[in-house]
Order: sequence, then C-alpha cells, then structure tokens
Amino acid sequence: MNMIIERSSRAPAAADAQIARVLLKSAEEKLASAPEKRLKPRPAEELLHELEVHQIELEMQNEQLRQSQIDLEASRDRYVDFYDFAPVGYLTLSHNGMIDEINLTCAALLGVERSNLQSRPFAHFVATEDRDRWHRDFLAALKGDTPLSLELMLQHGGGSRFNAQLDCLRLKQDGKGFVMRIVLTDITERKMKEEVLRRSEEGFRSIFEQAGVGVAIIESATGKFLRANKKYADIVGLTKEELLSSSFSEITHPEDLQSDWAYMEKLKSGQISEFSLEKRYIHKNGSIVWVSLTESPLWYDGRELKQHMAIVNDITGRKNFEEDILRSNVELEQFSYAISHDLRQPLRM
Repeated sequence: MNMIIERSSRAPAAADAQIARVLLKSAEEKLASAPEKRLKPRPAEELLHELEVHQIELEMQNEQLRQSQIDLEASRDRYVDFYDFAPVGYLTLSHNGMIDEINLTCAALLGVERSNLQSRPFAHFVATEDRDRWHRDFLAALKGDTPLSLELMLQHGGGSRFNAQLDCLRLKQDGKGFVMRIVLTDITERKMKEEVLRRSEEGFRSIFEQAGVGVAIIESATGKFLRANKKYADIVGLTKEELLSSSFSEITHPEDLQSDWAYMEKLKSGQISEFSLEKRYIHKNGSIVWVSLTESPLWYDGRELKQHMAIVNDITGRKNFEEDILRSNVELEQFSYAISHDLRQPLRM
C-alpha cells in the first residue's frame, strides 16, 4: 500500500509533463500543416497581452488536468482498498486455471501470502475428492457465458479444510483471452448449521414416526393434513396417503365440528396457547372412534397461524367401558326400583 501511495504522489507531475509534451508535439504538427498566412504587423504590447492571456489559460487547463489526475488516483486508491479488504474473496483465473489476480481476503482464506499465489494453479487448493468436478465445471464455464455457482471443499495452505461457494463468470480480457472472475465465500459456518438442522430433522422424524400416539401437522386455515404418522392414520382406518389427501373436518363426527372450529379460532387469535378435548372421528368402516385430542400452534407468519400440531390418542375402549358402566348403573337403578316397588306391595294369601 505504501508503494501505491508513493506512486500516487509522483503520478501528477509525471502525467503533467507527458501531457505537455503531447500538446507541444500536436501544436507543432498542426502549425507545420497549416497554410501560410500573411500576418499584419501588430504592436508588441498587443502580442504580449495575448501571450499572457494564453499562458493563464494554459495554466488553468493544466490545473484542471492536475485535479482530474488527483481525483483519478483517489478513486483508484478507494477501489484498491475495496478490492483488497472486501468481506469475500475475489480472484481471476487465466484460461488454464492459473491465479492471475487475487485480493487479500482470498489470500487469507487460502492461507498463503498473496505474492506466493501469482501463477499458481487454483486446483491445488481444491480438495482431492472435489478436484475432478472442479476441472469439469471450470472447463464447461469457459465455453459459455452462463454464470457458474458451485460449492467445493477447499484446502487451506496450513492443511485445514473449509467449505466454499464459488460464483464464477467468464470475461474477455484484452491481451489475455478469456478469464474467469470468481467471488469466493467461506460457507463453513452455514454448512455446519445445515448439518445440525439436518440431524435435528432426522431425530424429529424418527420420534414423529415411532410415536405411540397419532401425530400430525395441519394447515390451520383449511384443516388439511400436511404430515402425519402411521399411528394417526391407523386410528381412523386410513393409509397415510389417504389421510394426507383429506382434512380433519372430513374425518370428524359432524356433531363435534362446531366446537372443534371454535377452539381453533381461539388458538388462531392467540386467546389460548393450546387446547385439549375429547371428540369423535368417523372410522373408514363407519364406526365411531373416540380420541383425546391436543392441538398447539407450530408456525406463525407474523400474527397469522399457518400450521399447528395435533396429537391424538384412541380412547374408544375407555369410552365404551364408561358407557358399559353407565348402562349397568342405569340397569341396576331400574332393578333396585323394581325390587323396592315389589316389596312395598302387600302379600296376597
């Protein structure tokens, strides 16, 4: 950078001298080719005045040129700073894959001094397992104008590895033919987060599918099943595919729909955080299935509830037992009433 600043301070004087030489040569050539003119004698004072005016005019033009040169140098310095210290790596590869230009950020990512990267094959920094793919994609990108974006495992100069995304664009450069401009971004952190999310998703899927109760994700606005485990489908006698092509209102007993939707409206408006109730489903064979249902919000888009989770447990056996007990109690009460009524009647001899 010191070299750049020093060159910037010398450049205006050198440029001015060069411009003056070019203007002088151009003026001499123009004078030599101009037709001869017979000039009328003019007073020396008038000629001297014109020369002074012309001199001032040239000095003003020279000052404008000098200021333009200073502005150009400042603009170039800003570009150099932006290029070298950008948050992503920039590099240019020649048509044979050699590093032609590279910024400081990219050199730091590769772990090598920038001065030691010039004319080195970029493929040396690509992990062995990705090297063939890099050569294939690089050669294909050189043959067309379509931008190329790919992810590669790169090798740091110190031996460590990192995930990188390369956004490549072929350009025509004077004197060098086609070159490849590349924006290189370290995506190691993003890939780690994706891996954690993937493992989390796999764990959730395993728990979801193997749960001993029915679990489903439902679109709140329509009641359509978006995802469900096999246990949920078994409760109503459907396959998972059949369940996912229906909504909860289609399998709910008509007499229970009104209260079900009333609870859903409270859930969507935020009046309650979840709700539990006992309700009836209609089995595929037409029989009644009693379930214990708990529904809770899963995803809000702003204030609008988009999806919720439903957990159901088949309680038909318990409800049938309760009904049997109730029926037995009724029958026992009727029997007791009949016995007591008969006992109050007088005996007939």
